[in-house]
Amino acid sequence: MKSEKVIIIVGVVAVIAIVGALLYKSSKHSHDTSGEEEHDYPSTEDVKRELNRIVKKFYDSFGALLNVASGQTDMAENVFENLTLTIKHSDSLLIKDWWNNFIANNAEWGADIYVSKASELLEMFKSIGVNQGGIEDVVINDSIRDKYAVMDELADGEIGKVSMPYWEYNGNIVEKGILIK
Repeated sequence: MKSEKVIIIVGVVAVIAIVGALLYKSSKHSHDTSGEEEHDYPSTEDVKRELNRIVKKFYDSFGALLNVASGQTDMAENVFENLTLTIKHSDSLLIKDWWNNFIANNAEWGADIYVSKASELLEMFKSIGVNQGGIEDVVINDSIRDKYAVMDELADGEIGKVSMPYWEYNGNIVEKGILIK
């Protein structure tokens, strides 16, 4: 009789523990109506601060991102694969965590999502001070040659057409643009 009471008490305690655990788990996710688990993702401000710290890793990626954001999505998958490798080899765990969330389900992305994600990234970089140079035709001179790779033979004083804008950060050119005749 005494052993039956012990078994019943142990069973009740086990049921209470299981119910308690289930209630705890459901209360943690009660505000999540998407059915996905809640995660502790870094804040936008933390991401910006960390991107600012490691921005040099992304030099030479801005023009490719601009192309994708502008709807030229034929190389979008490669652009994002390159960014993934850049981030993978960075020393920032925060950015790695943020990036994994940012590109979640990217195997299912269509052109419209690539355009949206590239635009979002460019806005994030812009918010930390990465700026796109002009897209207007320019008169060739030494200061313009510092900002652009001149693809056709253009002499000083001639007009060059901007094929790709330059990018600057903290007053320094971090990615040259491209000029054509």
